[in-house]
Amino acid sequence: MKDMLYMKILFAERPHARVKSINTSHAQSAPGVIAVYTAQDVPVNEYGLQIPDQPVLCGLVHPNLIPI
Repeated sequence: MKDMLYMKILFAERPHARVKSINTSHAQSAPGVIAVYTAQDVPVNEYGLQIPDQPVLCGLVHPNLIPI
């Protein structure tokens, strides 16, 4: 479709590792990239069926601000 945008999700290579930093410069400079989102760009980053305690994107988790 003309002018359609596509989304790519990059999953962590190590699911239980602590993310100390994220460098998005290569993704942002790739041809055709419109936007790159991280946890800092998402105002509400927690979800869950009973308790919203699972992060959508890796980053700081509210309310305890524990890096994951």
